[in-house]
Amino acid sequence: AVFGWSQNQANWWFFGTNAGIDFNSGSPLPNDIGQLDTIEGCSAISDACGSLLFYTDGITVWNRNHNIMPNGDSLFGDPSSTQSALIIPLFNSPDLYYIFTISIFNSTSGSTRTGMYYSVVDMNLNAGAGDVIVNQKNIELLPNSTEKLFAAVAANGQDTWIVTYAASIAGSLSFDQFYAFKLTPNGMDLQATVNSLSPSTSTTDKRGYLKVSPDGTKAAMMTQFYVDLTNPNEAGYGAWLFDFNTTSGMVNNPVRLNFPSGYQAYGTEFSLDSRLLY
Repeated sequence: AVFGWSQNQANWWFFGTNAGIDFNSGSPLPNDIGQLDTIEGCSAISDACGSLLFYTDGITVWNRNHNIMPNGDSLFGDPSSTQSALIIPLFNSPDLYYIFTISIFNSTSGSTRTGMYYSVVDMNLNAGAGDVIVNQKNIELLPNSTEKLFAAVAANGQDTWIVTYAASIAGSLSFDQFYAFKLTPNGMDLQATVNSLSPSTSTTDKRGYLKVSPDGTKAAMMTQFYVDLTNPNEAGYGAWLFDFNTTSGMVNNPVRLNFPSGYQAYGTEFSLDSRLLY
């Protein structure tokens, strides 16, 4: 996933097993130069001119030379987290980038973390190739969360909302709530959480995308579970559409998106004009 203040910041993609796409020519050019190897969430960022800066799977950060950044390992993402990483540039600070990571309990990888964290990259360091700042790495935002994460520019045009969803299996947190944190030009506001409305029926499935529309008015949430709309125990599963408020960070007015029983909801994306949801 990529997020930026200009389109060129999304000109390089890295995903899957060494897969990459370069959009700088105007046409997508595939390549295999990336070091990333992941089955799910990943993120990449370029500068305003479209030159690659770095990319990550939420665990390791590779710089533009495809080398691991100093202090750029052991981030608290997970190889089986739907949206393991999201990179956000800090407004009015062209050399600082925030990496938000989502971790999950994973018996295969050995991870026992289940929360949301952030780390900060300073592109002034390492001769302009960037380092993860030592004392700003794996800072906890939530002790528990689902694998869902999106970012949206706030109504003031300077702040960024970082939004996740905590399901009913999220331990000590309030059940079935959206949590919105605000990234300001002065850095992360750890107290700026917003407990928003959620679906009237809960889901215990942490998997699936959470995406915001380009115009910031809608949010879509998927839960990867076979849907049987006749089964009341599956009422919270499937696909949901919400209203999103870029002033308050509130996610509300849930609408169930119905589709034939037996299908799973995992990935989703809005059209560029925000009219269609795929």
